[in-house]
Amino acid sequence: MIKNITQKFIDFNLKISGKIFPEKFNNLFKKFLTVEVVLYIFFGVLTTVVNIGSFAIITSCFKLEENISNAIAIILAVLFAYFTNKDLVFNSKAESFKEKILEFFKFMLGRAFTMFVELIGFYLLFNI
Repeated sequence: MIKNITQKFIDFNLKISGKIFPEKFNNLFKKFLTVEVVLYIFFGVLTTVVNIGSFAIITSCFKLEENISNAIAIILAVLFAYFTNKDLVFNSKAESFKEKILEFFKFMLGRAFTMFVELIGFYLLFNI
């Protein structure tokens, strides 16, 4: 259902852009504006909201130290990103438990570097 709505959104935007922008732009638009790209961007924004929102809740309601709150918020946001991307964006075909675990660890490995950079950056900017 979400892919149908997204496709209608894309078709609507292509129809409008066809009247406003030159043909070269519209061809690029058609090439790169796919359902997967739109959903990836949408859930990327929601992942950011989960990160910032959970950080705010953890620091204000649970009174945890900011660096710990940030680490927990990052983990929650990455888990949210994994489940939304797996099911709603990329339509994971993993069936067995082994395939699902391997897929999960590949995703986490891909995010590990950015998680590390964010944790270090937050620590440096917040504590120095």
